[in-house]
Amino acid sequence: MKLLIHKYLEGKANEQEQKELLIWLRTDDHLSSFNTIKSGWEQTRVNQGIPAGHLSGWANIQFKLLQESQRNLDRSVRKQQFLRYAVIFFFLIAIPSVWSYFRAGQQKSIELVFNTKVMAEPGQIARIILPDSSEVWLNSGSSIVYNNRFAADNRELILEGEAYFKAAKNPELPMIVNCSDLKIKVLGTHFNVNSYVGSNSICIVLEEGKVGISNTGQEKVQEINPGEIATYSKENKQILINKVNTTSYTSWKEGIINIYNLSLEEVVTMLERRYNQKFIIEDNAKSQRYTFSIKNESLNQVLELMKTITPVDPVQKDDVIYLRFNNQRAMKMIQK
Repeated sequence: MKLLIHKYLEGKANEQEQKELLIWLRTDDHLSSFNTIKSGWEQTRVNQGIPAGHLSGWANIQFKLLQESQRNLDRSVRKQQFLRYAVIFFFLIAIPSVWSYFRAGQQKSIELVFNTKVMAEPGQIARIILPDSSEVWLNSGSSIVYNNRFAADNRELILEGEAYFKAAKNPELPMIVNCSDLKIKVLGTHFNVNSYVGSNSICIVLEEGKVGISNTGQEKVQEINPGEIATYSKENKQILINKVNTTSYTSWKEGIINIYNLSLEEVVTMLERRYNQKFIIEDNAKSQRYTFSIKNESLNQVLELMKTITPVDPVQKDDVIYLRFNNQRAMKMIQK
C-alpha cells in the first residue's frame, strides 16, 4: 500500500488505483497510516517541490470520502419516519502542512479556482469543518464552494442557501462570505446567512462578534452587532438593520424551526426544505397565517397541527400535497 500511496502523491495513480486507496482509507485506522506515509514522502520532496497534481488530488479524494459518507447517511435517514436530520463530520486532514510548502515558495503558484463544493441534500442538515477549523452548518438544499488556496492565503467562499458559521479567529486572514451581490467580512464570530436563490432578500443574523457587509464592488461597509439582523433587499439594494431574538433564526441547526406570524406561502417554503416535499397552495388559502414551532414532528403531525389552527386541508395527489381552503370549517371556526 505504501507504493500505491507514493504513486498517488506523485499524481500518477489512475482512477482504479484511487478507488482502491479510497476503500482502504475508509477502513480501520488507515487514515492515520496514510498521514504518516504522506509526511515521510513530503520530507523527501522538500528540495524537489511537491508535484503539481498532489494538492488537487488530495482535495478530490477528500471530497469523494465526503460524498460516500453522505450517501451512507442518506440510506440511513430514509428509514426514519420523523425528521430527516443528517450530521456530517468532515475533517480535511493535513491541508495546512501542504499549504506551508506553497507559502515557503517551494512550489510554483497555483491559479485560484473555486473547486471544492459541499452541499446539504434536500431534507437534510449538514455540519462540516473547514480547513481553517471553522464550523459550518448547511441548511437543506444549501451549498458552499471554496477555492484551492483556502486557509493558505485567503478564507473566501461562496454560499447559496442558508448556513450558520462559527468562524475561526484569524485577524490576518478574515473570512469572506460571498452571496449573490453581497460580501460579508468576518474575523471570528457566530452568524447566520440566509441567501436562497429566488428569494427577494438576504438576511444576516449576528450572535457573537462583528461582521461587515458591503455590496459587491463597493467600498462602503455596514457593520452589525450581536443581536441584530441585516436584511438586504435585492430590489432596491438597501440594507436595513434591526434588533431580533437570534435564536428564532439560528435554531434550525438543532432541528428546530420557529414560525411566528408567517403566511402559508412562507410556511410552505420552510416545509419543502425541511421534509423535501412539494406543495401547491390554492389561491383562497394563501392569506392564512401561522405561529408554531417544529421540533421532531413528522410532516403529517405538522399538517394536522396546521388544520387545527386554520381551515386549510392538505390533499395528497401523487408526489404533491395540495393545500385547500375549507369553507365549512371556516364557518365553524368563526361561530366558535
